[in-house]
Amino acid sequence: MVIGKMREVVVFLQNTPVAKGAGYEDNYSTLVTTRGQLIDSGESRGISFGAILDSETPKLIVRFQTALANALRSDTKIVINSVTYTMNGRPKLIDQKKHLYEFRLAAQLN
Repeated sequence: MVIGKMREVVVFLQNTPVAKGAGYEDNYSTLVTTRGQLIDSGESRGISFGAILDSETPKLIVRFQTALANALRSDTKIVINSVTYTMNGRPKLIDQKKHLYEFRLAAQLN
């Protein structure tokens, strides 16, 4: 069972943009703080505009939570060990049960 391996503190951040001048500015606040398991899925190498890019796509396993399921959006950020990640696509339910979520992550470049 994965539950015993959920040692990482995982913070999901929700964006609530605020008006600033003629546009909006991102305003992130804590949506859910939980525990999860971060699994290194290896690295890949690709070419983009003539440059070689290295990328990691770690996998995150967390328990299913209704608050999380109802509020996940493409601009949700995930912070683990002071590293900010974004989601690659939608999370998957493991074994099609509302018990565990699996996220594919991408480290956010600053």
